[in-house]
Amino acid sequence: MHHISIISSSIREGRKSHNVSLYFQNYLIENNLATTEVIDLKEYNFPIFEGTLKTLINPSKGVLNYAKKIKSSDGIIIVTPEYNGGYPASLKMQSTFV
Repeated sequence: MHHISIISSSIREGRKSHNVSLYFQNYLIENNLATTEVIDLKEYNFPIFEGTLKTLINPSKGVLNYAKKIKSSDGIIIVTPEYNGGYPASLKMQSTFV
């Protein structure tokens, strides 16, 4: 069975999109389609952009843990709200750590 990571990208208080991440997780599990894990970017304290994972001198455990989870996934679902016509900064930052 495949493992799907679901990235919940909003880190704001009162966020609604996290419920969509949980919906996808429940759907995949209930229909026996894949094992899943919701990766909630709110739980990570990513640093201000200092460089890609390969160029960081001393990456945090959170950054390394996040990269490991993404690399070990067979697929990824990204759940993101729209902010001012684009996706949130939290999602832009995390893409540099894979």
